[in-house]
Amino acid sequence: MKIFKNYIYNLIFQILQLILPIVTTPYISRVLGPTGVGTNSYTASVASVFILVGSLGLNIHGQQEISIVRDDRAKVSLRFWQIFFLKMIFILFSLLVYILLIGFNGGHLFVYFLAQGVTFFSTILDISWFYMGLENFKKILYRNLIIKLLFVSLLFIFVRNKNDTITYILLINGLALLASLSFWYKIPIQKVRVIVDKKNLIYDLRSGFVLFLPQLAIQAYLVGDKIILGYLGGVKESGMFDSSNKMISMLLVVVSSIGTVTLPQLTNSFYNHQKKEFDKLIDNSFIFLNATSIPLMFGMWVVSDIFAPMFFGDKFTGINILIDILAPIFVLNSWSTVIGYQYLLATKQTKKYTNSVVCGAVVSLIICFLMIPKLGALGAAVGLTCAEFVTTLVQVTQTAREIQYRKILFSSWKYLAGSVLFFLVDMILKKLVAPKVDIFFSLLILIVVAGVIYVVFLYFTRADVLDLATGLLKKRRAKNG
Repeated sequence: MKIFKNYIYNLIFQILQLILPIVTTPYISRVLGPTGVGTNSYTASVASVFILVGSLGLNIHGQQEISIVRDDRAKVSLRFWQIFFLKMIFILFSLLVYILLIGFNGGHLFVYFLAQGVTFFSTILDISWFYMGLENFKKILYRNLIIKLLFVSLLFIFVRNKNDTITYILLINGLALLASLSFWYKIPIQKVRVIVDKKNLIYDLRSGFVLFLPQLAIQAYLVGDKIILGYLGGVKESGMFDSSNKMISMLLVVVSSIGTVTLPQLTNSFYNHQKKEFDKLIDNSFIFLNATSIPLMFGMWVVSDIFAPMFFGDKFTGINILIDILAPIFVLNSWSTVIGYQYLLATKQTKKYTNSVVCGAVVSLIICFLMIPKLGALGAAVGLTCAEFVTTLVQVTQTAREIQYRKILFSSWKYLAGSVLFFLVDMILKKLVAPKVDIFFSLLILIVVAGVIYVVFLYFTRADVLDLATGLLKKRRAKNG
């Protein structure tokens, strides 16, 4: 039940992260113009590289360590301070290198680079990893919700013209700092004497660095394809690919949220030798994610040619083809979320996780260099989808003896069959209805019909996900009653 609540909290925040840009992006683009938006994007990207290196994977490591000792308050406090101070030292060192670099190479953008420096301090004080380890996602949601809404309000007040770029940057980073500071209010830890334990220090550095490598590899194929596309294919192709990728990312929150909220409990179960509980969590994750990701893929294939022009406008003609190519990422990402993020990281098999991500990054870069010069955005879309496929395939191969994939595949046929059924019905319905009604109503009809067919099919085939959902609802009613 706790996982379900944390999933909802995290899902709400992830959805909020996507809804607010829909409100703010059109305004920012019109007020600051391409130069202002580009200045913020470029300087923030440079700063984020230094922050990523300075953080050294200690956020995920800290979350895992807190989840292991969370039942012992004294150990929680000790491990918190040890990891916090270690992270602070490395980020301050990274900040020093950053300041030296922008001092010599910042040029006319120096003041903007300097404004981005506030992010280093907000990252130091950001202890959301601590609350994630304790599975206190409710506190994280409330803090971030208030800050996000405050940002929208202040944006329309203080950012009024193209000369307010520096104000915009300081607003973003200043509120991020405020959010980080708010986490320290009534923090549930004790004041303890922090002992510099050489053994723990080496352990934290080694564990953090191992977690840092896959993060670096992930950035290579998430950002690398956009850089290559912009350089070899032009900014228009880059914009097409970026927009189609954002469309997929908007719906991927359903997949990514379950991984974030279950990692602490999986780690705790593993280190407390609760194998049955651990295996049950993994099985339930596969059930839930297969039940959501498979229909998302087929649903996107149904509506992409109707939805894309309505959402992106006439200038993005052909973007639905990119969305269709990227749609399998729903399923691929759901599997890599369970295998990589939940299973391999929770069981400290970080080397296997790193290997899978590095393989994906290499494949993405190779395909992008080969295909982008001829196919532009299509080449980047193929590269990203292939990278996700290779990453998942490597993870499956590495864990074939540990996870019962035959059982998982067999239980997934209902979700695949239900999705294929509504896909076929909707494709026929689209040819009959789409030409006769408004685009919005056509889209609404297709989504409703697909949803009804899918749910009814799962009901009559007694799919596992319905039993899982029913069990969670019964537990909630029993608790409230």
